[in-house]
Amino acid sequence: MAIYSAVPPPEELVSNLAPSQLPPHAPSTPVTNGAIDIDAWTIQALQSLSISPVARGTGTPLAINIDDCKVTVKTEARALDLAKSKTPDVPRRPPSARDSQRKRDAVLRGKEGSRQRRRWENDRLIGVPNVQPPLPSDWEVRPAHPVRRVPYQLAQFWDRGVRQRVEDKTSALQAARKKQQRNAGSATGLGIGEVPRDLRESAKRNPVIRNWVRSLEDPVRQYLVDEQGRRGEPAQPADDIETEELDSEDEEIVFVGRKSAMRELKEKREARHRMARREVEHEIVDSGVVFDSFGEGDNAAFKRWLTHSISDYYGLASRSVIMRNSCKVVYVGLHQSHRRAKPPFGKLPVPLWQLC
Repeated sequence: MAIYSAVPPPEELVSNLAPSQLPPHAPSTPVTNGAIDIDAWTIQALQSLSISPVARGTGTPLAINIDDCKVTVKTEARALDLAKSKTPDVPRRPPSARDSQRKRDAVLRGKEGSRQRRRWENDRLIGVPNVQPPLPSDWEVRPAHPVRRVPYQLAQFWDRGVRQRVEDKTSALQAARKKQQRNAGSATGLGIGEVPRDLRESAKRNPVIRNWVRSLEDPVRQYLVDEQGRRGEPAQPADDIETEELDSEDEEIVFVGRKSAMRELKEKREARHRMARREVEHEIVDSGVVFDSFGEGDNAAFKRWLTHSISDYYGLASRSVIMRNSCKVVYVGLHQSHRRAKPPFGKLPVPLWQLC
């Protein structure tokens, strides 16, 4: 059914309808100069309506094609401008008919027995019998070493004696290892006649360290010779071993220049030291060598460490003392147990500067 109002339909619709289907024209609402009566106008408009049983041709049919519709590509017309040269757009190369994912995988794997094939199999752990896929926990960021959570309450037990037992066990293992190295002839450490490992590695990196060791070692060896002579033992000259084992490689060629240059060279070579001793009732109870010309800085700290290493090499006692003028000196002397008894050894070992 269709409902038509008193307003005439458009011309396109009237032309399509048959003459029998045209609605009868009703007189329009009279227009007066006065006010419009809305009730009367509504009744008159309802009386002029006509209802038809069937309404045809009032809609637009909707059709959807099953096949894909062709998309028309809009091409813009371009004017040829010879003044402005532009690279033409190269169309994309269509995929080859012979190209496939299977062929790409085969090329990636490589031929059987080739290096590329072996690398591909090693990357994917092919042929490994006990291979396991990675777990989600393998991708977590965590330390590689085992982490031991020690409660804070165990610190008191550590201070009560566990630390001492651990240190004793560590020292026993180090002593056993040192004994094994001595039997093998490769001992390096802090024992008497043993070259410290750190000193040997430092001397390899910097040859100047050997000259420093020699200038610091000569006063110590002379002190030991004087101490042996004071105790009535056969004194051994400190330079005997050096002259016997001095090679042509260790000889130095010095060009004589001005007096000031020679004086500076001599002061640079010689380590400033002083002999110190303590007497009680005209009897020497303590003596040693004091090195007080190191100065300050990294080189001074390194030279003090060299002095302590030389003292350990000869079995002497060394300590650093801060003077009143904030200058740190190194005192080298005999141990408390060796002041009355014999020195650590009767024969001086090979000079340290020749071994490092």
